[in-house]
Amino acid sequence: MTGMTMLRVENISHRFTGKDGPLDVLDRISFDVAAGEFVCIVGPSGSGKTTLLHILAGLVTPSEGRVWLDGTPVTAPGREVGLVFQQSNLMPWRTVRDNLALPLELAGMTAEARYAQAERTLDWLGLSDFAAAFPAQLSGGMAQRVAIGRALIYDPRVLLLDEPFGALDALTREQIQLELLRLWSNSGKTAIMVTHSISEAALLADRVLVMSQRPGRLRAQVAIGLPRPRRLDMVHDPEFGALARQIRAHIEAAGGYGQAEPA
Repeated sequence: MTGMTMLRVENISHRFTGKDGPLDVLDRISFDVAAGEFVCIVGPSGSGKTTLLHILAGLVTPSEGRVWLDGTPVTAPGREVGLVFQQSNLMPWRTVRDNLALPLELAGMTAEARYAQAERTLDWLGLSDFAAAFPAQLSGGMAQRVAIGRALIYDPRVLLLDEPFGALDALTREQIQLELLRLWSNSGKTAIMVTHSISEAALLADRVLVMSQRPGRLRAQVAIGLPRPRRLDMVHDPEFGALARQIRAHIEAAGGYGQAEPA
């Protein structure tokens, strides 16, 4: 269930400066995200989706505009916001437990306290049996679950995900989509995810934001009124199909993907 506005994106524009001159990436992006809402962002490649996510995380300072979290401007990375990247980026020489506990270790938490928190997170992720395993011993889906757990171990209020399933095979991707929905539902977090998959966006989100080609502008917002909990077989429902077609039409009007939609 969603609540009052938590995150406010206000007139965000961004320009990179390179050897060939300035490159406008984002142009006057504004939207609100309610507490507990799951929002997906889709759009053509190069439309600035990842840059926007990094601005929301405080990793990039926008050229213009501001991001507000509960009325406070986001100007740097903080514990209120967790970020999951496209790759799991687990340290191969550390066990699953030690990878999970790394943010707490860097924050100066005692070994006893951080391992206690890691054990609770492992149980929540359903990975307690793999606490002593190394990343090379994990499947792609399990590694990405660890990455999600590492972003959540601080108990952030907002979870940002940058195409977290793009490197997974189709069956694993479906499984981890359901896992993410379970974790999100149980945690009550606010989630914002970038994806290239229309079906993934319609399956996961309460609302889908469609961006235009670069410089990225907010082209459309599509409310997803499908009931929760969501199921994979919903993709065969006429209502799901209508929503997917609506999103696709907005993307095509915004410039399209330039190639077939990824699964």
